[in-house]
Amino acid sequence: MSSIPVLAIVDDDPAVRQALSDLVEAMGFRTSSFDSAADFLAAFTPGIFACVLSDIRMPGTDGLELQTMLGARDPALPLIFVTSVQDGDVHRQARQRGARAILSKPVDADALERTLRSVLWRR
Repeated sequence: MSSIPVLAIVDDDPAVRQALSDLVEAMGFRTSSFDSAADFLAAFTPGIFACVLSDIRMPGTDGLELQTMLGARDPALPLIFVTSVQDGDVHRQARQRGARAILSKPVDADALERTLRSVLWRR
């Protein structure tokens, strides 16, 4: 069994999913990508993922709803939002619910790597 952390990437935009996956894998992590929160939740088993990178605005179950559902299933699982949403109220809600970080799209590679290493080191 590999000790390389697996990060889940949840975003409805295929180009964003691929770009994030490529970036995170270049940092030395493994990824598993999902095109919706529902698909991620259907595949979710506690202990498989070290962290979740998710968009906030997605059709169907959005990122905040995903955050609530994950909190009930695996409250210790870190969630980082990578989003183009610039709404301060939404960011505040996400932080109050335990988001470890909220990064803006297009994501800065150095900021993402620092955030991931910090979050995973604490875990």
